Amino acid sequence: MSSEADSREIALEILDSVFEKGNFLHIEMRRAFSANPDLNQNQKAFIKRLCQGTTERLVEMDAVIDSFSKVKVKKQKPFIRTLLRMSTYQIMYMDSVPDSATVNEAVKLAKKHHFSQLSGFVNGVLRSIARGYKELDLPENVRYSQPYLLYEMFKNQYPDSYRDICEAFLSHDKKGTVIRVNRSRLNMDEADFIREINAEPLCKELSLYRLTDIEGVESIKGFSEGLFSIQDPAAALAVHLGNPKPGSLCIDMCAAPGGKTIQLADELKGTGHVISRDISEAKLPLIEAECRRCGFENITVEATDASRFNEADADKYDIVLADVPCSGLGVIGTKPDIKMNVTPGGLESLAELQRRILECAVRYVKPGGTLIYSTCTLNRAENEDMVKWILEENPGFERADIGNRVPEEFKKFYTSAGEICVLPKTGLCEGFFVAVLRRG
Repeated sequence: MSSEADSREIALEILDSVFEKGNFLHIEMRRAFSANPDLNQNQKAFIKRLCQGTTERLVEMDAVIDSFSKVKVKKQKPFIRTLLRMSTYQIMYMDSVPDSATVNEAVKLAKKHHFSQLSGFVNGVLRSIARGYKELDLPENVRYSQPYLLYEMFKNQYPDSYRDICEAFLSHDKKGTVIRVNRSRLNMDEADFIREINAEPLCKELSLYRLTDIEGVESIKGFSEGLFSIQDPAAALAVHLGNPKPGSLCIDMCAAPGGKTIQLADELKGTGHVISRDISEAKLPLIEAECRRCGFENITVEATDASRFNEADADKYDIVLADVPCSGLGVIGTKPDIKMNVTPGGLESLAELQRRILECAVRYVKPGGTLIYSTCTLNRAENEDMVKWILEENPGFERADIGNRVPEEFKKFYTSAGEICVLPKTGLCEGFFVAVLRRG
């Protein structure tokens, strides 16, 4: 594959798989890049921008198409609506591509895929969009490309900041890779190491830095020796707030891909032990590979369903980390396909699963121990309300005083209830929630 037209066809295949078959965008892009090894970096960047942009702007794309097409999106042939969606995105948001080229290539793709009888329809709709989309007056949720369910949820739960949340999800200023230095593995001054790898400080208290202009972290000095790990800032914050001490016995109940397990082991400085569990046996090799790369031997990796109680773990752990499965509404900015599948029933099912996991988690905390509860969602039913439920059902627990452990960069997200609710913020991190509870 070498031409821009070929890149469009690959993008079309990816988006069709996501929109019509319900597959995950990041997995489909990885599959497509693997199946087309001859793609250069410019082609990959074009495909990634087109696929991610069309997905994150899907609500808006459908509204725009419906404004100019007599046949509404829901009634169009699956191939045609995917073609129109991605072509509309190119017209509206990819200035480097002339509108005429976008329209012509869309017509060619329609004909190539045996939709010659609809090529005139494609041509007419796209040309109408190119001429008239700037004159549309779209509702606010459509301008933010948020499904109405999520828009209303954010508006009701975060009345003062819902617009900032929605705008952050659409921001493309998320360049670089965030790493956390494994302090116990580093045999030189951290500042000197950071200068050598040319990383930018993000949160020194958490040893978080940003790498930019790199093609892969594998080539960075110190990667093969396990001197640093890739980690989201908010996830690193969760472990930090739990304040694990050397010699502690810890359990990471829903561990994959293993970033917080590694951080726990690093905080223990080679002492104590971390039990790292996940229900997916397919994901365990990822955790084991990270343990080997980072050289931590105080970790045991196990396949376990976190929602099923294990009597042998009762009253056993100094630190219990429950980073539970959630709706992921805090990471829509990097995984825009999440918002395509949110339903009220799905949210309630997740809350039920979270409660089952937490019923086990609280019983694993030893007297005087700590429960870290975290999610990557902004849904209060999964966050603040879940913490209230834990405290109501377990009188022996109380919120830990974490105020003096909150780094300066995160203080604005420290709530009056003594929890952390990180709102998506360009340049810092994605949405996240952390509560730290102590057992008396």
